[in-house]
Amino acid sequence: MARSLIRMRALAWALAIAMASIAAPAWASLTVGAEASCGKDQWVTGLTGKAGLWIDAVGPTCAGWNERTLLPIDGRAGRPVGGKGGGAITQRCPAGSAVSAWEVANVRQGDAAFADRVTLQCSTLAPPQTVTESALAFGGSNNLPRGKGKPRKGRCPAGELATSLSVWTSSDGRFVTDVNMRCSRAPRGYSMMATQRAADGSLTVFSPELKLKSGDIVQLDWCREWATHCGKPAADAFCASKGFGASSNEVAKPNHGLTVVISDQRICNGHDCTSFQRLTCSPRS
Repeated sequence: MARSLIRMRALAWALAIAMASIAAPAWASLTVGAEASCGKDQWVTGLTGKAGLWIDAVGPTCAGWNERTLLPIDGRAGRPVGGKGGGAITQRCPAGSAVSAWEVANVRQGDAAFADRVTLQCSTLAPPQTVTESALAFGGSNNLPRGKGKPRKGRCPAGELATSLSVWTSSDGRFVTDVNMRCSRAPRGYSMMATQRAADGSLTVFSPELKLKSGDIVQLDWCREWATHCGKPAADAFCASKGFGASSNEVAKPNHGLTVVISDQRICNGHDCTSFQRLTCSPRS
């Protein structure tokens, strides 16, 4: 019975090796990491490539940021690095998000390890880069022995998002053995606010804005709470936060792209976001 069990395990292992279609000596060494980059001023929004038992090839999906509309724009996908085997697979962050952290797990075959899963954390392209997904998985499917040690983790510094991949493969280039990412500065809000003081002590504010806890500057949303108490209630709250009395002469700026709600600093990032063109704060009585 014991011999029969040993034979069955040996056959299962041989089948796994046959499915990998690679000779054992090729697993023992790694090539120099190849770069798989997004275009200029673009960020990694997910992974695309091929996978079977483990990852055969991987490259980035990408998106950019329109500084005029303050909205994400589509980018090109980077060319995957690795072999041609396995089935096609693509995993993308939620719309408007990019990769901010990653974790790479591997399986062992003989003396070598292959990357079989990359788990992504996604954060908004819009400031302040709020996490939108924490466990987006890209990779193969197997029940093979895990590699030694814990999965390797990486994270972009605060205020940055991933812009490219560094990919290592088996010596024949057919399988991925490790993945790392490079990061650069994420999109930031910038100041457009101007003020004009009147003789009566009132203050007219053009393009009123708020400074977020992250330090980013974002235009004031038209509503005091999300989609409610809009116009004057939001302007009153803004004036009060500056030490003034009630507001007047509120003028909307539709389709601004990026705004922040004053009550809870919730971000609106879309074509239907509305901010203020101007408002006037009266002197505090």
